[in-house]
Amino acid sequence: MLSDEEIDKLLESVRAIKEEEAAKKAPPSGHTYREPKEPIAPKEPEQGAMGLRPTGSASRSSRVSAGSIIARKTAMQSSGKTENDSVRGSKNAETHTASDVRTASDVRTASDVRTASDVRTASDVRTASGVRTAPDVRTAPHVRKKTGAQRRGGDKSRKKNLILNILLVVFVLIFLGSGFYLIKYYIESKQNKELVHSLKEMIEENGETGGETGGGSSPGSSSGAKVPEYVTVGDKKIQRKFRNLYEKNPDFVGWLTIEGTNVDLPVMYTPDQEQKYLRKNFDGDYALAGTPFIASRSDPEKPTTNVIIYGHNMKDGSMFSDLLKYKDEEFYQAHKLIHFNTIYKDAVYEVIAAFPGQVLNVGEEGFRYYEFFEAYSAEEFDSFVNNVKSLTTYNIPATASYGNELITLSTCEDSGASEGKRYVVVARKVE
Repeated sequence: MLSDEEIDKLLESVRAIKEEEAAKKAPPSGHTYREPKEPIAPKEPEQGAMGLRPTGSASRSSRVSAGSIIARKTAMQSSGKTENDSVRGSKNAETHTASDVRTASDVRTASDVRTASDVRTASDVRTASGVRTAPDVRTAPHVRKKTGAQRRGGDKSRKKNLILNILLVVFVLIFLGSGFYLIKYYIESKQNKELVHSLKEMIEENGETGGETGGGSSPGSSSGAKVPEYVTVGDKKIQRKFRNLYEKNPDFVGWLTIEGTNVDLPVMYTPDQEQKYLRKNFDGDYALAGTPFIASRSDPEKPTTNVIIYGHNMKDGSMFSDLLKYKDEEFYQAHKLIHFNTIYKDAVYEVIAAFPGQVLNVGEEGFRYYEFFEAYSAEEFDSFVNNVKSLTTYNIPATASYGNELITLSTCEDSGASEGKRYVVVARKVE
């Protein structure tokens, strides 16, 4: 029979074996594992319970016998398990540990995936770069690259729109500027025409104003000739009919007319400043059309052999624009005569040549019509006449001989002023 102390030791041994098995089943360190609660050992009964001293000899004998049987069985099982458990323990620990590691890895992966999912749905993209195990980390550079491409595309689009806006502004400014220029051009043209008309009304004829400036009879006729009247204005003797114009502006020297055309204009003469009226009207105010003027080396009073008169070729048909119509022979046939009445005398001229001219550079060879003012010999005169007639594109029977007075009207060719292109009409005095 076992004594009470031996029974207690056996129970303690059983309890120790259970605790050892429970310890072996615990998860490895570093992982969160909740240890199962240890079963609460039943309290030893105060009377009639196993492991306590019985109160009777019979009952004590039966309890000891039962206890010894349980103890022996428990001891045998414990001794048998001890050997097997010692072998299986290490394997079980390794297997359990590996299983726990895989489980922990899976747990971490699952947790990380959930975290990555949360990051993908989060507005803060920077959090995604911190999740090293998430798939979005590999995707993040692609997202940044795409965003960069979109940004570059946006920049190009903005630059393109900026360029288009600048071009649009430039075109609008050009359009407005052109419109302003055209409006200004035609307003000035209208004002200049009105001025010319008012100046013509100031011309006196036979003691009256507003008469014909181109008077005189046809070439070769002596009947009906008008005798000019002269007055003295200042220190200069001039025709009476031009007194009002001369008093208004002493630079005025005569009136030029080609009947049936827009050439019906005052002519100015300022030998000390030849181009004074290049961009000025009769009153001296700025005007794009200017006013026809005589070359400084010509002398309308003496006169020189050739008097050159310059005038603009205006797009509205004013000034000397109609001179270019002499390119057409039919126009020449209908407009052979030119009237140029100066403050000194009236005169009628017949066209002998009409040709395209050219202002030449220094040292450049060619015919310089604009440098012929005085003929000191017949050869010099004939050379000039032959040159102008040879440049005429159609036949003009009329000609000139040494001793005749000439006038030369010069204007710019269409779109050729900057290149020195001119159109020239030459006429000889016939009356």
